[in-house]
Amino acid sequence: MRSTRKHRKLLIVAAAAALTTCLGAVPADAARSGPVRSDHHNKCITLNYIEKLIRYYPESDHVTGVGVFGEYYDEMYLTTTSTDKKATGIGTFDTLYTDPATGHIMEWVTEQWQFPDGTFVGSGLFDRNEMLRGEWMHTPLVGSSGRYVGMKGHIDWRAIDLDKPGNPPAQDVIVLCRS
Repeated sequence: MRSTRKHRKLLIVAAAAALTTCLGAVPADAARSGPVRSDHHNKCITLNYIEKLIRYYPESDHVTGVGVFGEYYDEMYLTTTSTDKKATGIGTFDTLYTDPATGHIMEWVTEQWQFPDGTFVGSGLFDRNEMLRGEWMHTPLVGSSGRYVGMKGHIDWRAIDLDKPGNPPAQDVIVLCRS
């Protein structure tokens, strides 16, 4: 599908307004990754998962052109070989522009993750070219239900196993904190 310029602008403005309203500062030490843990002093939790892309719409190998938008469905696992699904995610993407300075394709992504104990949502701009090289991406998060309601933080993620056929899984480090 091709989005209209008006659609993209409205999507960006709405997402930016929602994130500006919801997100606050995350303690500096909350960015440290590691095993699933709770930090009672800062009221933060860190979750580590592998996110496997299960379905992508539109279904095509060529969905990276400017103006293309769609949706995707993910499943979360503890390792790349795990079969015990821990959570699901559903997201949308909108390929906005090619950066004139780098020639890189820039996308706006919004995703909601559903865990048995609650949900959180993230939205942000990322460089598709850097993502496809396995660079770390950073997206702000807001807890939206259950255990995570009222929490704020981020997800650092990167594509892994880029040399294998199909859609690459992502390594996710999620940090959420209570104010």
